[in-house]
Amino acid sequence: MRPHRALFALVATFSGFLTAVECAPPPTETTPTPPPPVEPAPPPEAVEAAPPPTPSDALEAPPPPTPPAEPVPTPSAIEAAPPALPTPASEPSTELTVIARLVERHSAPGCGVLHIKLVMRYEILEVVEGTYTGRDLYVAHSCPEMGADRCRDVPGQAVRGFRNGDVHRMRVQRRRWGSYMDLFADKQLPRYYARCANLVPPESP
Repeated sequence: MRPHRALFALVATFSGFLTAVECAPPPTETTPTPPPPVEPAPPPEAVEAAPPPTPSDALEAPPPPTPPAEPVPTPSAIEAAPPALPTPASEPSTELTVIARLVERHSAPGCGVLHIKLVMRYEILEVVEGTYTGRDLYVAHSCPEMGADRCRDVPGQAVRGFRNGDVHRMRVQRRRWGSYMDLFADKQLPRYYARCANLVPPESP
């Protein structure tokens, strides 16, 4: 009897399964949900152009950049400056008009009898005409006892004799010829001959 009960139970179970399958509702068809509409992107906003510069802005230039400071050279980097070359002295003129003070006069035996010219030393006070940069001027005159020819049309008196300290206004000239007695041979300065001389006040010029 037990085998038959087991068989009946199996058949009943299978029958119930079939009934459950037949009674199950058909599957519901699912409608796919359409995707949401894509909204168009808004157009890009127009970029506002910068306003043109005004005349005042165009005239205002930016300040120039500050130049970098130059490095200070160290003592070792400083080169010694070359020695300055001496400036050549101006060549004295061959003819001069000067105002000068007689500093050292000389005489010689036979003056007044023989026509002897003696070199005398003057101190330049003013160069009226010509170029002469020296302080001393060496001029050959006739013997002191004979005086000198007077310069015409210029101030001053005739020179009757030569005395140290007298101030003379003279016209002198360099000559390449002629003889004279020179007691200043060690002085390397040009020698002039007096063409004429006037005695002027000591406060001249």
